[in-house]
Amino acid sequence: MKAPQGTPNKPSRRTPPWASVLRTAAVTALPLAIGTASGAPAYGALVSMGALNAVTSDRGPGRPGRLVGIALPQLAGAAGLVVGPLVHGRGPVTVVAVALVGLVSGALSARGPVASACGLLLLLDTVVGAGLPMPGSWWLAPSLALLGALLVLALVALPRSRHARPTAQAAVADAYRAAAVLLETCVRRPVGDRHRTPSVPGPADEPVRHRHQPPSGLHPANQYGYEAARRALTAALDVAHDRLRSHRPRRDPEARLLRTRIDALAPLADVAPLVHQHCGQLSPAVPVSVRELAGVIARGDAVRQPRALVDVSLGPADRAATRALRVTTDVLRSTGTAPLPSSPSGPAPRSASAPRSASAPGERRARPWRGRRTASPGYGLRLALCVGVAEALVHWVPLPRSYWVPLTVTFVLKPDAGPVFFRALLRVLGTAAGLVVAAAALAGSSRGWWDIPVVALLAGLLPVLAPRGYAHQTAAMTPLILMLSDLLAHQGTAALLPRLLDTAIGCLIVLVVGHLLWPGRRKSRVPARLADALDDAARYLTAGCTPGLDERRSSQLRRHLYRDLAAIRAQLEKTPVELPPLRAGVERGATGVALVESVADEISAARVRIAHGAEAPGTQDVALLADRIRRIADVLRTPALDGDLDDAGVLYEGMASDELLQPLRRKIATLEAEVRAGAHTW
Repeated sequence: MKAPQGTPNKPSRRTPPWASVLRTAAVTALPLAIGTASGAPAYGALVSMGALNAVTSDRGPGRPGRLVGIALPQLAGAAGLVVGPLVHGRGPVTVVAVALVGLVSGALSARGPVASACGLLLLLDTVVGAGLPMPGSWWLAPSLALLGALLVLALVALPRSRHARPTAQAAVADAYRAAAVLLETCVRRPVGDRHRTPSVPGPADEPVRHRHQPPSGLHPANQYGYEAARRALTAALDVAHDRLRSHRPRRDPEARLLRTRIDALAPLADVAPLVHQHCGQLSPAVPVSVRELAGVIARGDAVRQPRALVDVSLGPADRAATRALRVTTDVLRSTGTAPLPSSPSGPAPRSASAPRSASAPGERRARPWRGRRTASPGYGLRLALCVGVAEALVHWVPLPRSYWVPLTVTFVLKPDAGPVFFRALLRVLGTAAGLVVAAAALAGSSRGWWDIPVVALLAGLLPVLAPRGYAHQTAAMTPLILMLSDLLAHQGTAALLPRLLDTAIGCLIVLVVGHLLWPGRRKSRVPARLADALDDAARYLTAGCTPGLDERRSSQLRRHLYRDLAAIRAQLEKTPVELPPLRAGVERGATGVALVESVADEISAARVRIAHGAEAPGTQDVALLADRIRRIADVLRTPALDGDLDDAGVLYEGMASDELLQPLRRKIATLEAEVRAGAHTW
């Protein structure tokens, strides 16, 4: 069946982020202007480079996360500017030193997003320091770079405007809106209203319009939009949790309140699979009420009784959704109001009856510098080998300003920035476009004050072009780096064409050494990640469908499971543009993700039915199904074990005829058949 043509191909037109444009232009051009005025443009260029690195590292959630996300990578970059000049021009010593730094950088990149930024800047500045002559003593270059970073940190630490939008509160409200959209996909509309579809939030916050209408009178999003809306809710919850992650609840009453409110959304997220799969139709009043809650949270108003609790004719879907809505509303009403930070009255005190949003026992509060692994453990060896080959090639073949080859390797091989093959192609195209701009800038006039407006313009383009894609970002960054580094190397336009050759050589090293010749790179990592997700599903089943279940623990397991599945799906969406050896099993992997998601939905539906009064299944039946899920996970990790799945009928014969678990049992059987058919081909 043909997929719906819903996702727009063209990026949406957004208003340029003028605040980021002005800030990036100012922090990059101001140090250069001061250096030029004082007769030391090279010093100004180093400060501008430090500021530019700090701006590109500014991606953390919330102000504390932003400060940490900027400061730690700049310290790592300063260490690179110490190591690089020490080994500058020393032949084999330089090659070994850069390779060792690449090994350390790769190890850091596997620890999380902030650690990945630290590893990137450590290697980048080591390569720059080893390839360009640095002015002054060994400590001067890192000190000047840190000075530029301090300028950016000072701007980030400035008090927010009274009219600034509280991003964490807005993210929580957006999560409620995404839940409303998910419930809207379970609504039956009149046949004459069939062309109206809810807006499924996407990356550009644009509605997804489905041209293929289902034949029945069901809401047209039922067939296609539910999956997209559920993924949008997962993404919205991820954003909200990330925005709140860096706050300290004990010191920030507003953050504690918002954590409670995002936790209160769990019943509505849990009830959606039950409403969608088992209860049929849903009154439009329920999603309308959830949208009203989103507006209340965004404005900081007091929560009132939603209309869905009094206005619906209670069918089976309405009863399940209304119970969940009542639980959510009771929590929100017990927490009182939360005025926006710009309100003159300030944040309201937490109600005495408001539950604390404490971490579960044994769960550590997330830190902004910690996170999920973004690279495999072997990435450090691969990066070290590639940059070592690049440095060795530079010393054997005379290439002017040769640091550009290992610099290209570092950028292209970054593990959490998308598919390498596609990124290498875009790197070459973006560099070619950037060199045209750099040629015009370097040849347009004599160097000096002319550099300042050009650098300001190029730096201001970064926040505008970077979100549009890697090629746009490279096209803006290339002339900026060339102009700043030329103040240290003084090569002018003579080095422009060699830079394109250097870029092509660096990309070729990554593709050949880092992919084609690297052992194990032809094997997809999707089956292993799906196996981990299945282990999480087994734990979720055990925690959610046994007597005396822990609601908080079950909600945490559900969030973790869906977040991992969303990450696997994102990896699969990138894989088709990788090298041909990595394309094997992509379609089967996408099918596997969808089947695991359906298993998770059935577990959620069973869990909600138990919470709403259904008789809990027998402990032995739950244990049998959980064990079955774990054995499927073992087969995904080790395909040679697929023969162990042949006794499925024996296992299922031991189960009682429990209507509650029958849909889940069918989903597990479907997943099992898919894994048995393709375990050796993934």
